[in-house]
Amino acid sequence: MLQALAFNNKAVRYSAAIAIASAGPTISFPEGRMVGQTLARALAETDDQPQPASELANAWVSTGYSLRAVNALLKLAQTRNAVIDLTEAENALIDATRDKRAQIQKLAAQTLAYLSGPGAQKAVASMALSETDSMEIRLSAFDSLALSAKLNSNLLDDETIATIYSLVGAADIDPQLRGAAAGAFGALNLPSRQVKDLILDQAKS
Repeated sequence: MLQALAFNNKAVRYSAAIAIASAGPTISFPEGRMVGQTLARALAETDDQPQPASELANAWVSTGYSLRAVNALLKLAQTRNAVIDLTEAENALIDATRDKRAQIQKLAAQTLAYLSGPGAQKAVASMALSETDSMEIRLSAFDSLALSAKLNSNLLDDETIATIYSLVGAADIDPQLRGAAAGAFGALNLPSRQVKDLILDQAKS
């Protein structure tokens, strides 16, 4: 299986990395970094790549590998696997929050919630605040943001926090979205002084 990670066939490499990650390895091995990198490449597969440039049979297969890869990454994150370095896939996960496939978007955000870097949390927040995404995706992203905040504390910049707070106090948006934003805002557990300043700023505007 480890040898297959270097096989001269994309489908074989992806399948090997997904199988290894899904097994939840507990003992470090030299190819551990390669697993994370290969999962990142599999996740980046899209259903609109020209064939045969993608080396995969068709768009359906490409999406299948993307879904399997992000599910494997999520499982590694949820189990806090210490063998496979998820930072190898962080950029691919961030890119996936802007994917046109809703399921991949949501799973990517759920995985990023477990990563401790500010870039990961900001990507989830951006997804939640994106007005071009569907309500379903935004609600899921706010849930992931709340989880990220609980696990990693607040890693967002003041501007992003203020935008989230503006949704909490907005009367003209969907109640579900406002509630999800409130949940994420509360999970950030901001210092009382910062919350007070936000309230005053909103009152002035």
